[in-house]
Amino acid sequence: MPYANLTSPPGGRTGPSLLIIDDHVAVREGLARLLRSAPLSLRSVHAVATAAEALACVESVCPELVVLDVDLGGEDGLALLPTLSRHAYVMVLTCLVDAGTRHRAMGLGASAFVSKHEPASHLLAEVKELAARYLRGELPPMRVGGESGARPGTSSDVAGAAQT
Repeated sequence: MPYANLTSPPGGRTGPSLLIIDDHVAVREGLARLLRSAPLSLRSVHAVATAAEALACVESVCPELVVLDVDLGGEDGLALLPTLSRHAYVMVLTCLVDAGTRHRAMGLGASAFVSKHEPASHLLAEVKELAARYLRGELPPMRVGGESGARPGTSSDVAGAAQT
């Protein structure tokens, strides 16, 4: 497993690598530029359009953070969550902000759920929080009985509750 040492980060651990998975080129490239230019201490930012490209990137790059769209041009992005969330913090970023989609995403292991309608500052705050959790050596949330191990207050709430 490429992330076997997540529980005990060595001193001087570098920032996490981040993977963006979104089928819309403007969204994908815009997010990549935003995240590369933000003061987040990311080691690298990669961006892909499809589930197949995502799985190949996960094998080669082993990202610690993932930003995942729900609809990948007809592919179900959430179907990637059981694989991705085993070793990475996954933030679902989508226009589909209904309670059913959020519940399914969190149940499959998402660490955060953010609407594409939110301002960029909210997205950056969520990525910063997930990067901080990685640097502290916290494990990504694990699924237990179909529910994620995400703690209240550590991810965005679609209904507009307190944000981290």
